Amino acid sequence: MKKIFTFLIVAFIVANQPLFSQATWDGSTDTDWHKACNWNTNAIPTCTDDVIIADVVNDPDITGIAHCRTIEIQGAAILDLNSTGGGRLDVGQVGGCSGTATDNGGCSVSGCAWTGDGSIFFYSAFGSPCICSPSCSDQTICKSFTNNTDFDITVTLPSIGCTSWNGGSPKVISAQTTLSICLASTGCCPANFTYAGTWTSTDGCSGGFTVEVANLL
Repeated sequence: MKKIFTFLIVAFIVANQPLFSQATWDGSTDTDWHKACNWNTNAIPTCTDDVIIADVVNDPDITGIAHCRTIEIQGAAILDLNSTGGGRLDVGQVGGCSGTATDNGGCSVSGCAWTGDGSIFFYSAFGSPCICSPSCSDQTICKSFTNNTDFDITVTLPSIGCTSWNGGSPKVISAQTTLSICLASTGCCPANFTYAGTWTSTDGCSGGFTVEVANLL
């Protein structure tokens, strides 16, 4: 009976411990503590975070309000607290941190991360069979391309004998927008055909993708 009672006490204590998370500085963008993309969690540390300052190329600078529960500075890493410029680090504040942590933004999703890279985009079938007697009436099918990055994507579409791109090529998909790209039949197309397209982004990235069309015959 004594063992069971002891177990229950331990279980109660563990169940009622506050949950803490860990945030590790990676400095992947620059030296600004107040940018989410400089942390492995992609979030600026809060009062409940155990912070680790890893020994990386970019050492962190605190120029505003910063929070953490505990902090560990590893190896030759340096933490620069610019107190004369308004920098402040609250560590292990009982009852919560005071003030709102500074967020300097400045983090963007690179054009290299476009989800269209290497993907197969499927353009279903044209509206009716195309049987070459003597020619096909114009029909159009459309596909939405989403640019989920913070840079403009320019899509270069190839020339295909049996179809044309409405509005021509290339197309520009602005940052964080979706563009409908329409393909119109100008002749008799094969039952199924594929083609490769290329893209570039305004931050210097590039790649390719494949579009497949399944036509009804």
